[in-house]
Amino acid sequence: MSSVRYIDIKGSDSQNSKNVQVVPYDPSFGSGYSGSGPNSGSEHEPTLKDLFSLLRKRIKLIALITAVSSLAGLFYCLTATKYYTAVANVEIKGYAPVLAGASVENLFGADTRRLDYQKTTTAKLKRLVVADRVLSDPEIETQIKKYLESRRGWSFSSLINLLDSSSEDEDTAPAKALDKNFKVNPSLLNKYLGLIDINPVHETSIVEITATTAKPKLSQLIANSHAEGFIAELRAERQKSVLSSLNALEIQGEDLRRKLEGTENELARYARENQLVAVSNAEDANVIVKQIISLTELLTQATARRVKSESLLREFEEQRSRSDSVNVDEQTQRSAREALDQAEAEYASMRQNVTDEFPAAKEIRARIASLKSALTGSSKRQLENLRLLYQSDLSSEKKLIEQIDSAKAQSHEISKRLVQYNMLLKESASFRQLYETVLRQIQETRISGANDNSNIIVSDYAIRPNSPSAPLTKLVLMAATVFGALFAILVVVLLEALNNRIRTPEDVSAYLDLPILGFIPSFDQDISKGPGFTRKNLVRKVRLLGEKYLKKTEGKGINAPAESLKSEPPASIDSVAQSAQVLTLAARPKSDELITITSPKAFVSEALRTIRASILLSSADHAPQSLMVTSAEKGEGKTTVTANLAVAFAQAGHSTLVIDADLRQSRLSALFNIPTDHAGLSDYLAGHRQIEDIICTTAIENADVLVSGSVPPNPAELLGSKKMKELIESLRGKYDFILIDCPPVLPVADGLMVSRVADAVVFVTRSNVTERGASIEARRRLGSVNARILGVILNDLNFSQVDHHMGPLHSHSYYSAAQG
Repeated sequence: MSSVRYIDIKGSDSQNSKNVQVVPYDPSFGSGYSGSGPNSGSEHEPTLKDLFSLLRKRIKLIALITAVSSLAGLFYCLTATKYYTAVANVEIKGYAPVLAGASVENLFGADTRRLDYQKTTTAKLKRLVVADRVLSDPEIETQIKKYLESRRGWSFSSLINLLDSSSEDEDTAPAKALDKNFKVNPSLLNKYLGLIDINPVHETSIVEITATTAKPKLSQLIANSHAEGFIAELRAERQKSVLSSLNALEIQGEDLRRKLEGTENELARYARENQLVAVSNAEDANVIVKQIISLTELLTQATARRVKSESLLREFEEQRSRSDSVNVDEQTQRSAREALDQAEAEYASMRQNVTDEFPAAKEIRARIASLKSALTGSSKRQLENLRLLYQSDLSSEKKLIEQIDSAKAQSHEISKRLVQYNMLLKESASFRQLYETVLRQIQETRISGANDNSNIIVSDYAIRPNSPSAPLTKLVLMAATVFGALFAILVVVLLEALNNRIRTPEDVSAYLDLPILGFIPSFDQDISKGPGFTRKNLVRKVRLLGEKYLKKTEGKGINAPAESLKSEPPASIDSVAQSAQVLTLAARPKSDELITITSPKAFVSEALRTIRASILLSSADHAPQSLMVTSAEKGEGKTTVTANLAVAFAQAGHSTLVIDADLRQSRLSALFNIPTDHAGLSDYLAGHRQIEDIICTTAIENADVLVSGSVPPNPAELLGSKKMKELIESLRGKYDFILIDCPPVLPVADGLMVSRVADAVVFVTRSNVTERGASIEARRRLGSVNARILGVILNDLNFSQVDHHMGPLHSHSYYSAAQG
């Protein structure tokens, strides 16, 4: 289509060739064309009502697709393999420790109280290790393999596996392909897990283990075995963790034991080398400190004695120099006795803390002996004894001072040594405490490892399913029906979106923004259902039309038929047509186009009369006299509409002339059974004939025809000439209505030329044939030459496919009456 060039007219003078230019026609033109009206050419915004109308219009297609989908769902339900589902329930509880104080069990119990413990444990139900434990049972593994072998077939997934060279069957895979971490082939484990679903029960600690296979007993076996295998796997996992902890504790205990032995040996060696004695620290004192305290007390006593003995010695020496020596002696004796008593008391007190070998004790004994001898000797001896006593007390005091200084020095040295000793002692105590703690944990871990209790139990074992769980017939049928309906609606909407043709009167209003003069139903639909259309009635109509034609042409000498039809009607329709030459289509009902003649009471004829009424009432003063009938492209039925519309005007008593202005491809002469070589419009416009020589009368009362005539080389120039305008003006006084059948607007410019001389243009579109863009472009071209478009006739409207307010054709009882 893009290589064909068409004529577009610009300017006011149709004879001026400078105003004629060739422009290409774009079939897609018109999607945004606005035309002369406010909504001309604009896309019609779909509404919900439009969607419902579209669905009602395509209800048969929707019903068909929905039925096919439902039948497919039913076929699937009847042929699909039935699957059975068994359900086992396990309860995941918190762990209760056997030993309340055991750290291992307390730790495991704390883990079970975590928020994510439930989800984590549930996720472990579909681990390969659980499947491996279950399939470690040779009986279960054999049943699973047999089942999977029986289910093997041709499918899309199996085809992919076949094309994939890397995929190997578990039975044919080499031994080296097996994973050393599993006892069973991982491929079989994955297929086994594909038979299982895990469903936690909402807001509970219960988890459902569902197994679905084509065998009820196998589904029950898988569900129960998987639940038990899962519990056994978790128990083994916990015991493995306990044993691992036990081994670590034993290693740590042995290491602590060796360190403790080494520390204690080092402590003993250090005490032995430094001559340290472990003493009690109850009063934060040691032996040296106590010794210093004791020596200090003795020093105090010795100092007191030395002062006293010194005093006695001086007093005795002073008294001896006096005359009263006897008194002195007596007093001295008395003092000596008192000193002896005091010395004996001190000695008795000292014996409670020290031995006889203690220096202070020896001094006291010597002083006691001296006092005793002094008591028994003379004054000289008493004086000597007092001197000895004084020397003894002085010597004792000095020795005590020396011992105290020595003890203090020893105490400082020992304190230095005790610092390292205490460090070693604390380290030894720490290792001992750790060792004892580890030993206790080892014992607790051994007790915990010996416990085979589990916090997960099977709360409900699976029973053997009696009814299949899939396919769900009702659900599948419902889903197939709903899917089919939705798919059908999608198909209808898609077809509607892809359809760029005018189909309904609503399309005409939406895309062309022109008034609708009327619509013409499909001829085949109307004629085939007309009960009045019979062979006998047709022959009678042909005979009567022939007689009328003979009476009108008798004596005129123009366009008379070759033979008369006054004789009896022939036996066949073909013989009638050959003898009468009245209406070609009337003689051949299978291709009848003048339905206003053959079936005047048919719905199509009534629709044409409705269009006639619309034209007559189109103006308040008077209807347009000259009407140009055209279309956008070829094949839209404008010639048939023009002929039938002319008959309808003639039947109403209006003198009507039909002009065939399609000088390139004339069909009007064949429609009225006029010879193709008859002189016509082109001959008149070329000046070869007069107007009286080219008008043909017909058997239809009030209806005349002006055929196209010879095919000229310049049709557009002839139709746009001044003589064409004069012809129309001259015919206005002879006829009430002049109908001009023009070529389509888009292929040639002939129609645009004629529109300048016609009072109005009737635009014909054909349902499901006329493209929207083509009709919009044709309307634009007519508007460019200021043509008055009276309205649109929608031709060949199929009421069985189009939802319209007038309803289906067969719903009107009036048009089902006998037609004659």
